[in-house]
Amino acid sequence: MASATPALDWELRERHDRAMFEWARAASAKPVLITGHTHRPVFGEGRPEPELPRPGEEVERELGALGNEREDSERAAALKAELEWARAERRRVATQRPTPVTPRCYFNTGCCSFGDGDITGLEIAEGEIRLVRWPDGAGRPLPLVLEHYPLDEVLEEVNGASAP
Repeated sequence: MASATPALDWELRERHDRAMFEWARAASAKPVLITGHTHRPVFGEGRPEPELPRPGEEVERELGALGNEREDSERAAALKAELEWARAERRRVATQRPTPVTPRCYFNTGCCSFGDGDITGLEIAEGEIRLVRWPDGAGRPLPLVLEHYPLDEVLEEVNGASAP
C-alpha cells in the first residue's frame, strides 16, 4: 500500500514539488511561493551536502592500512561501519536533491524538524532568502546557512520570467 504522505513516498514528494513549482511559475501574479514539510528542500539548484565527520576516502585509507591482529579487527569493524554510514548519507542526500526551479519562484524548507532536535527553515533577512539549519556546525543555537540567494535577484528573476 502506498503512503499518502510526502514524508514516506518519494514519488508523491516529487509530484507535490513539481505541482507547486508549476503553479508558481504559471501564475500571472508572479509570486514567490514558500512552503514546507515535504521532507526535501527546494532551494533553486542548491542542496545541502551531507555533514560527514571525515571523507569516506580517508576512512578507506585507514581501513586499508590495518593489519590482521585481533585489536585491529575491532577497529576495522568500526571503520567499516563509519564508511557505510558515509556512503548511505551521500546516497540519502543524492535522492533528496532539491527540484531545480527556473525561475526561482518556489522554495521549500524540506523537513523542518529532525529526530535529533535539529531544525531547518527558510529565513528572509538582510536582503537574502536563506535555507538554514539549527544548531550551527558547532552545536550552538545559531543558524547554519546551507544555501542563500539575494532576494532582489530572486524577485527580478521571477518578474522577468514569462509564463510557460
